[in-house]
Amino acid sequence: MIYSILIALILMGEITMSEFYDLENESIAYNSRMADPNELFSDEFVEEMKFYEGTTEYQKEVGIFKDGVFKSYEDTEGHQTIGFGHNIKSGESDLFFKGLSIEEADSLLKVDLKDALINVHKRHQVETDEVQEVLVDLYFQHGAHTMTTQFSEFVTAMNDLDYERAAANLMYIDPDLPEGKRKFSEYYEKYPDRAVNNINKLLNTRKEVHQYMLENNIIDTMLDLDENPLEIKNRQNYINIINLGL
Repeated sequence: MIYSILIALILMGEITMSEFYDLENESIAYNSRMADPNELFSDEFVEEMKFYEGTTEYQKEVGIFKDGVFKSYEDTEGHQTIGFGHNIKSGESDLFFKGLSIEEADSLLKVDLKDALINVHKRHQVETDEVQEVLVDLYFQHGAHTMTTQFSEFVTAMNDLDYERAAANLMYIDPDLPEGKRKFSEYYEKYPDRAVNNINKLLNTRKEVHQYMLENNIIDTMLDLDENPLEIKNRQNYINIINLGL
């Protein structure tokens, strides 16, 4: 219902699209804080995060998971970590002294992903599930401060809803340089599989979904149906990186 009211206010000229996005993001961030972490993400996305952070099987092979529990280890950034990518904060060491069971590690991952989701909705307009997954993954892996300082060009492109530009910024330090002179970003060089997965998700998301909906009178239809227009997905067919010249 809240979306229909907000859109009606837009159509009456009472609020701008920018104000709508701010109100919508605040609403989603609040709902995320109140939500059960087990209900926020698809099983596929959670398994994807476990794969990139190190599955139970992988951690067993390298000796981090043993005797039925996950032990702490130092990640690629030098942080003390446990389970599926949880960075152990100051004062938490005693909590994980005996390690984590599989169930505890799974629950902790979902709580960490929820925290990342709240950060995402405080800072970004999220148009599709794929955009949300990319942002949650990046904020989960790097944190809000690093996203602001080291991924500033990517963040700007995402705020402009320019997903092709955002994808290029994940892959290259300066995507504006001529082909042959571009250098891969540190993110792409360190985590190529993860980076390519996120790049493809961005390229699979249609730019300016809301403008498309307004131009085609879809919002008027949604007012009658009392549905959330932001959940209407209009995605392009899969476009690979090569075809877009990235």
